[in-house]
Amino acid sequence: YNTKKGNYFLFNSRHEKNKRIQEVINIFKNNSNLKLILTNSGSLTEGLIKKNIKFKNILFKNNLSFKKYLIILKKSKCVIMIPKNEDFGMSAIEALACNKPVITINEGGLSEIFPKNYKLYINDENTEKSLSKLITDFDKYSFSSSYFKKISNRFEISFFVKMLIKSI
Repeated sequence: YNTKKGNYFLFNSRHEKNKRIQEVINIFKNNSNLKLILTNSGSLTEGLIKKNIKFKNILFKNNLSFKKYLIILKKSKCVIMIPKNEDFGMSAIEALACNKPVITINEGGLSEIFPKNYKLYINDENTEKSLSKLITDFDKYSFSSSYFKKISNRFEISFFVKMLIKSI
């Protein structure tokens, strides 16, 4: 499908079980009108491609140059990042720096990136159901680009330098 329109969700985490990649794929398998692009790779990639090749709304884009990855990221509707016990979350920071919303989970390092009242947190008690609702209702949400910029600015080097100088 056409990635120029920006009518797709993006999963840009490694293809590992703790990233909950299968839960994400399951939602798109059951919603053929929604599109998903998966970048990156991992130990599950080959098996996932084989199992999901028949779904025309699920597209694997592995081994991209950084330039091509940024194009896909910038044109996506939203990034989905719902790992178990993530230390930090570089994929989330990349998305925020490109003014993209992130459907995420309020745990681990991600809870330090996003504010407590963030609208796109899934409910860990029922990951798939909660994620499905956020994805299918996504167009009902509205955000200003300055909202994401404000969050991502906290992770720029200049911010860290200012905080370090203040603490000295």
